[in-house]
Amino acid sequence: MKNATCGVDEARTHLPELIDRAKAGTITIITRRGQPMAALVPVDMAIGAGARSASFLALAGSGAGLYSAAHGTDVASQRDEWR
Repeated sequence: MKNATCGVDEARTHLPELIDRAKAGTITIITRRGQPMAALVPVDMAIGAGARSASFLALAGSGAGLYSAAHGTDVASQRDEWR
């Protein structure tokens, strides 16, 4: 499988061509200011065997219990510690 990299502006300009390449098996990493931001991959790779099919909705509410009831005062006390 081939890999390619392009910037956001280039991807926007050449999207139909990049889609054709993905269909042919090329993975394109889209970067912004040199940092990878997204990947354009063939559909069979995205939804095929080995792909995670977990829904983001299953993660809803998963942050409950991470903070104490007084988390606001904890942050304030840490912030004020340096004053």
